[in-house]
Amino acid sequence: MTVNVTDVEEAPNEAPTLTGGSVYIFENENISSDKILSTYTAEDPDGDTLTYSLSGSDAVLFDITDDGELSFINPPDYE
Repeated sequence: MTVNVTDVEEAPNEAPTLTGGSVYIFENENISSDKILSTYTAEDPDGDTLTYSLSGSDAVLFDITDDGELSFINPPDYE
């Protein structure tokens, strides 16, 4: 999975940068959907409000909150 930070405002706005996030190692299947897999943080040098979103074919399997908390929408089933 790739998390991107996109600058959508006009120049001379400086692009935000992703400053935090971690890789979650899946140790067992059927993880609770409320289990936070990672929390992503970003900083904007202009102080603009940031929002998080997911894209790609697997994006429908995950949810990301306005605070950058990534979790499954439904518990995964590897069977």
